[in-house]
Amino acid sequence: MVIFEKEIQEDVGVQLASGAGVAAGAIITTLVAWAHKKYMEIYGKANEACGKMKGSEGKLCRQNYKVQAAKAEIQALKFARSKCRKAKDPKVCVQALNAKVKELTNKFPDIEYTMKAIAKHKQESHNIVTEVQAILEGKEIMEQDDLVSEIQVILEGKQ
Repeated sequence: MVIFEKEIQEDVGVQLASGAGVAAGAIITTLVAWAHKKYMEIYGKANEACGKMKGSEGKLCRQNYKVQAAKAEIQALKFARSKCRKAKDPKVCVQALNAKVKELTNKFPDIEYTMKAIAKHKQESHNIVTEVQAILEGKEIMEQDDLVSEIQVILEGKQ
């Protein structure tokens, strides 16, 4: 939280430095924008980290960045509530930030469910590859048609 204190002073210190009695809307807008900046800083790295990954691996990578970014935004919003004391009506400011935290938190079940589904798919794919490798190791030379047939049986059993 000490990091947030320094960042919030650097990023939005000018807007908050105007003292008590600042309109709650101005502070809320500034704090929500600052917290969303935290989200973008993390999620913005997803393309670089996940850009070359394909299929479920790439999707899982991007979803992981999305979850980490959303968690950072929520943490920043929770910290930002302490800055509401400078508003004319601090209660309105805190309520607005709490509503934003709740909105973001409600998105997590979908994101985490997607991540679990992708991880499960990735594990099943790994299991299939392992089974195919076992077939290949157990057979010195197989006719291509026989090999394809055995692999198809494995794949059909996984669906």
